[in-house]
Amino acid sequence: LEFLDLGSVQDDIDRTSYQNGNQLAELPSTFGQLSCLTELLLDENQLRELPASFGDLVSLQWFDIGQ
Repeated sequence: LEFLDLGSVQDDIDRTSYQNGNQLAELPSTFGQLSCLTELLLDENQLRELPASFGDLVSLQWFDIGQ
């Protein structure tokens, strides 16, 4: 797995009207096992913290957690 999109499904233009993310509140503690992940989109969710294993995502090049 190299790309994971768990964020908004709307275009930037539509985002101005309302929030439409997946409402994720947390990621599993094993999330860092996705060591081949290069792109991660988590925009428009309810995340307050990232699991400690997040630092194990050594291939991650792009991370979006906006809004």
